[in-house]
Amino acid sequence: MSENDNLPPLDLQTVIDLVFTGTFLTSTSQENREVGKYFFCDYFTQLRLRYKDDNRCQLFLDQIEPSIGSTLRAFAVEKLNYKNKINPIESFFASQKNILQSQQGSASILLSLKAFSKSGYLFFTFLLSTLAGSLSSVLFYLKYNDILRTLFIFLIVCQIFILAISFIINLTNKFRFKRLLKENEKNLEKYWKESYDKYESALFDLIISCIRATEQYYPQHKTFFDGHLFPRPELPYLPPNNCDVLTPSRRSIQEIMFQLQDIIRSRISVKPQFKKTEWVLNRIDYRKLGSTYDTIVQSVKKLWKNRNSVLDDRHKEFLKAINKKGRILDIGCGFGRDVKYFDDEGFESTGIDFSIEMIKEGKRLYGKKIKLKYGDILNLEGEFPKEYFDGIWCRGVLFHYNEREVKFIINYCSRILKTNGVIYLQLSRGDGTIIKNISSTDKVAIYYYHSEDSLINIGKKFNLSLLSNLSTENDVCLILKK
Repeated sequence: MSENDNLPPLDLQTVIDLVFTGTFLTSTSQENREVGKYFFCDYFTQLRLRYKDDNRCQLFLDQIEPSIGSTLRAFAVEKLNYKNKINPIESFFASQKNILQSQQGSASILLSLKAFSKSGYLFFTFLLSTLAGSLSSVLFYLKYNDILRTLFIFLIVCQIFILAISFIINLTNKFRFKRLLKENEKNLEKYWKESYDKYESALFDLIISCIRATEQYYPQHKTFFDGHLFPRPELPYLPPNNCDVLTPSRRSIQEIMFQLQDIIRSRISVKPQFKKTEWVLNRIDYRKLGSTYDTIVQSVKKLWKNRNSVLDDRHKEFLKAINKKGRILDIGCGFGRDVKYFDDEGFESTGIDFSIEMIKEGKRLYGKKIKLKYGDILNLEGEFPKEYFDGIWCRGVLFHYNEREVKFIINYCSRILKTNGVIYLQLSRGDGTIIKNISSTDKVAIYYYHSEDSLINIGKKFNLSLLSNLSTENDVCLILKK
């Protein structure tokens, strides 16, 4: 069996990543092409490291080349009847433009009130109602009929209303509203004419490419692209009291495309029974997950700081299987709680995590001598020698990765693990794929659940056999031996 046979196959996720990159590479904008080159070089480097076969990579690129370019859009609309699936995207962007226009309308109303005030009509109306009110009050005290009493009350209400309007208008500045309308119109044109038009073709090429790939490889999921991709989300706007203009905040169409890619990737990797609304704008790719953990360091530190007796027992089982003072790698070490435990037990331990803030917090807690490194387990080729570690500790990590990525991780662990070395795998028990909160924080992530049998079978493919099954009702806990 060649080394390439042990590596994950080219799949739909790879198709989407490369098609997305290709939309930038084929753009008429120099700026977009530079962005595309950056993404493409980075992703192609990962492909080469993963497959170690330039010919295979090139063959795959040739296969997806027809999915890249503006010709696909015309072909899809005319020949494949995809117009109904493109409409939701057009509706989404149209709704955003309507929001800006409605905000312009609000400004117009206030500006009209200001103009009304300037013309003197408001003052004249207030003076007239005051005189009429005074006359009616005299008649009221002279005990004239109920009609005059009603007129008196009505005029008093009118006076209060006009006074309130006058007070509001006098607090405003008509020049500000004029500037608001002018700048808003300018931003409206700039935002939609320059930004939207710039990315429009790339956006449609992306979604159509993904629809075609999904229908070809995952026909049971093709209905995921029917209806609205977004449940009418709104772009954030800068409040007028900060900038005197109503304008979209500095979030571009490009970022919306990233979100769209995340939505598509999540939809094709989950079971059809999940509700579409659960996925909207909540997909947290593993490449973004590190920055998410950066924001919750202090919260999870309190939750993870103290080990419980069950975890102590698992530590002991793991160390007993190593049976000597060797090297241990902790994958997804967080702030290094377990690395510190292994160090105290006399082992030479190294921790790796994709949250730079977690690493910094660990060094602050345990000192600079503790070996904590920043890195992504999917991109560690060449970081450690082959057959270097006696044990690998992987607790609460694999549920952030799908099956293809788990195979890649376990394969890599097997290569850097010594013969007779052991690997500890632990993750929460569950089925399918869900989005839930990270620990007890308000941040969410996509969680992939893997069964005991699935992990054991993956291990067998990479020379890892089951040594001990410590699984419980809530957790899958396995010790595999090479």
